[in-house]
Amino acid sequence: MKRILVINNDPETMDLLKELLQLKGFKVSVTSEKDAVPALIKEFLPDLLLLDITQTAVIEKIQSQASPFHIPILLMTGHNRYPLAPHDSFKKYIQKPFTSDQLYQKISEVLQNA
Repeated sequence: MKRILVINNDPETMDLLKELLQLKGFKVSVTSEKDAVPALIKEFLPDLLLLDITQTAVIEKIQSQASPFHIPILLMTGHNRYPLAPHDSFKKYIQKPFTSDQLYQKISEVLQNA
């Protein structure tokens, strides 16, 4: 069973994503606490991070504490183009709003290419 860590600052979004992903057979953990992410990664051992683009400060935090960092990251964004140049190495994103089928497809693509 693949594990997905959802990092988002909206409790309703986290709950919805958790429910949708669990229905597809993923083991899911959610957090809005940026500072807790590195410890949660070590404990939960996710296969994928599903990260809201507003939470990208987490990327530097986990990269600085986990070298080399090999967990794929899928960003969720409301922008029509990936906007943050410092994070161009993370070009895997899904644009909001998205359907559950689009989310499952994108997660499958990212996990297959990891």
